[in-house]
Amino acid sequence: MVPDEIWPREVIVAGGKAYANCAFCHGFGAMSSGTIPDLRRSPLLLTKAGWQSIVIGGALESKGMPNFSGTLNAEAAEAIRAWVAQRAAQLRDDESK
Repeated sequence: MVPDEIWPREVIVAGGKAYANCAFCHGFGAMSSGTIPDLRRSPLLLTKAGWQSIVIGGALESKGMPNFSGTLNAEAAEAIRAWVAQRAAQLRDDESK
C-alpha cells in the first residue's frame, strides 16, 4: 500500500535517518524478517493520523509496539512514514516486474 502523498526529498532523507529507531524490530531497509509487521505493506502508511496514533500515541503499546513520544516528535514520525512509503513504492515496482 503506497500513499498518494509526495514528500520533499529532504523529508524522505530525514525519515531514513530517523528510521534507525525502528530498524531493530522492523528490519533495516524496512524489510521485516516476518516476525514483526513489514511496514512497507502496512495499511497505516495510507493515513498520517493512523501512523501518528501508533508511533507517537502508543495505540499498539499493549501489543508490544513502543510509544516513541519521548524520542520522536510528530514531524520525525511523518518523515519516517515518508521514507517507508518510498520503500513501499520500490517494493510495489519490484513486484510488478
